[in-house]
Amino acid sequence: MLGYFIFGLLWSLFLEIYSTTQLEKEYSQNWSMIERAFHIGLWPYSFSVFLYTLIKEYIHNQNKDE
Repeated sequence: MLGYFIFGLLWSLFLEIYSTTQLEKEYSQNWSMIERAFHIGLWPYSFSVFLYTLIKEYIHNQNKDE
């Protein structure tokens, strides 16, 4: 249970830093405590969506270059 919580904290920290510093201006807004709690508590869902989108965009960009 502690590992679940620690990974959720680390994932939430990474995602918040990434989304507030690396995304375009219109998407890089500060997080609320509700968003933090969601990503800490439901990190498997959040992490899965992030990976799915990352892989999907990577494949899409690879096909676009050909």
